[in-house]
Amino acid sequence: MPPSKFRKTVFRAEWSQDPMYAWVKGIEINPYSAWCDVCKQKFELSNMGKQALTSHASGAKHRKRLQAASKSVPITIFCKTGLSKTTSQVKSTDVPEVSSESIQNSSVSEGSKLSPSPNVLKLLENAVAGSACSCICTCTSVEKKSKLLKTYLLNDNVTRAEVMWCLFCVTSHNSLRNAESSVSIQRKMYPDSNIAAKMKLSKAKVSYTIVHGLAPQLERDLKAAISNCSHIVIGFDESLNKVVQKQQMDLTVRYWDDVKNVTCTRYLTSVFLGHSTAADLLYAFKSALTSALLHKILQVSMDGPNVNLRFLKDLREDLKEGRPHEGVILDIGTCGLHSLHCAFKTAMKGTEWEIIPFLRAIHNLFYNIPSRRADFIRITGSDLFPLKFCAVRWLDNVCVANRALKLLPYLLKYIQSLCSKSEPKCASFMVVKNALRDKLLGPKLAFFSSVASEIEPFLKEFQTDKPMAPFLYSDFCAVVKNLMIRFVKPEVIESKPLSAIDLSGTNLMSHKNVDLGFGTKAELRSEKNLTQKDIELFKHECSKCLQELVKKILNRSPLTLSLTRSISFIDPSVVCIPNLANKRLAAALEHFVCNNRISGVQADKICREFKQVCAVKLVQENVKIYTRSKFRLDQFWFDQLKICSFEETKNLASFLKMIFIFSHGNAALERGFSVNKECLVENQQEISLVAQRRIHDSVSAAGGIDDFPVTKQLIHAARNAHSNFKDYLQKQKELSQEKAETNILKRKIAAELAELQARKKKILEDAQNESAILDSRIEALKT
Repeated sequence: MPPSKFRKTVFRAEWSQDPMYAWVKGIEINPYSAWCDVCKQKFELSNMGKQALTSHASGAKHRKRLQAASKSVPITIFCKTGLSKTTSQVKSTDVPEVSSESIQNSSVSEGSKLSPSPNVLKLLENAVAGSACSCICTCTSVEKKSKLLKTYLLNDNVTRAEVMWCLFCVTSHNSLRNAESSVSIQRKMYPDSNIAAKMKLSKAKVSYTIVHGLAPQLERDLKAAISNCSHIVIGFDESLNKVVQKQQMDLTVRYWDDVKNVTCTRYLTSVFLGHSTAADLLYAFKSALTSALLHKILQVSMDGPNVNLRFLKDLREDLKEGRPHEGVILDIGTCGLHSLHCAFKTAMKGTEWEIIPFLRAIHNLFYNIPSRRADFIRITGSDLFPLKFCAVRWLDNVCVANRALKLLPYLLKYIQSLCSKSEPKCASFMVVKNALRDKLLGPKLAFFSSVASEIEPFLKEFQTDKPMAPFLYSDFCAVVKNLMIRFVKPEVIESKPLSAIDLSGTNLMSHKNVDLGFGTKAELRSEKNLTQKDIELFKHECSKCLQELVKKILNRSPLTLSLTRSISFIDPSVVCIPNLANKRLAAALEHFVCNNRISGVQADKICREFKQVCAVKLVQENVKIYTRSKFRLDQFWFDQLKICSFEETKNLASFLKMIFIFSHGNAALERGFSVNKECLVENQQEISLVAQRRIHDSVSAAGGIDDFPVTKQLIHAARNAHSNFKDYLQKQKELSQEKAETNILKRKIAAELAELQARKKKILEDAQNESAILDSRIEALKT
């Protein structure tokens, strides 16, 4: 057909009056096209006439945008100036209720003074007439906007309540099912509470909110706090996780908190191991920390087995490789608490006394057996029973030994009564019966209690996260000296340093003069059947026990390291002796300079500033009245820096921060093992346990659930938890598929390899057979 016969359609204004096509407009500069207000684009009318509008309206893109527009609220409804008269006359019964989500997504405040344009008013009129966008008209009133604003705030409070409930469930070790049922009970308990009515926490939601919402945000907060620190101390220890059947290595971080201006110890993460050799520990340690954190480590806190000492040596070499001028990890010894525990345990086992089996047996004899307990009360008239012996914490058993010592006459009467009738056929009864035949059982228990009581105060005081490293040297010296006084000659103790005393030969007292303790002496006097030989042999064994105990303490304790002694310059009792404090400060500064932790110029400034601070009269008075029970050492010293009139103490402050973050023991990690046991449930995944530990630690660090701040970031993290959970599942699915594909590929390679080996074997066999035939022919020709 010739081009002249094509007749293009011209847009007609009356088309816009049709409710079906309220979204269409004409274009003045191009009458052969039309504009779609829904799609925000023009389209050609061609020669289709009004059918072009129908064709465009049936498009998927247009229908999708029209559906979205019917559920959204235009920005003009938030303006104080009302809509046109025509729009305001629309009946509210024809308009659906606007959702609170649309109000939340709006970015225009109520104070705006915008007015809708005529085109928008016309669009609204046509949309209402065509029932396309009729939902926008009821929000023009101030009351409706206020109601929607309250709804927005309510949703925020609901999320905050859900976060608090998840935190409470973790810290109180509630099950997920219990957390879910408790929410429904709260709705009945508080029927007038909108927050309780809107809380929705299913078992699954509590789980992914904890693992994929709250825990990752708390981890980011902790890492942000650590990133601002120049030095950190990492502690680690391992214990068996019975659920996943792996060694769980927990890591803690000790750092200076510039906000609170104190030393903080926090749980960092956990790594799960199969083997726990030095190489395995090093690999797991490095995998848990970023490179930036590894090079900030000032000290590694750990207990004292040989594998850990080898690990520390390897870690130092690994960090030093390629960075010869970087600071070396410092060492003030392994955990002092473990040193004393292990030393006491080794010394008592070396005596070969049957104290431990006896303490266990007397508890097991009456544990969960009401008939025996009733008989014991009837026969002896005593309602006291033995306490349980703890094989892990030996020095917590002073009360166990004292109770056993108090019950000895009653136990003897009870056992004799049973022997005259029918004896119980159990191992515990036979152990108790045989032990009670020992005439020295009472003195042995008294000596056990006496020695343990010498060490127990140290353990109780140092099971804290406060900065106690500066007190290690003086307190260890006091413990060792008190033990040495019992069996070493006084003139030897006064003439030599404790670590230099030879615990043999002429330095020791005779067995007769060994101090056994008043309780032990009283028990010896009460035993009338003892001979002088028995007493001398017992004293000899006690002396050997004390020697072994002190040797073990000196062998592995921090007492033997120079840095442990030198950092005690900030111990207030040492500061009271200026010459001693200055001497130890100089030794500490020299140690830090030699290990590239500070420069020589910084050391000179620190020394000068410390002397200036200690010269202030008020500081001297405060040092004299200092008591550990009332003041934390870090807070005390920074208060003294504030008192001073010297403005330039920043070098000393920076140096003190490094001293204060030194770890004095692994008490925090040991407490963490108890938390692990509370958190464990059957079929628990590793990521879940780590998340619960991280939340428990954060709440504890804040002072409890009542003082824990639920920040906006935490609320957003809780809302994004479900999407993070879906991403995690998708990644796990991809990893599973990748692993399956890898396994398939391995099987294909293995099958192909087996096939090639079989072909090779067959070829070799055929060649051998052919070679044998040829050999036989050659032999036949030769003959």
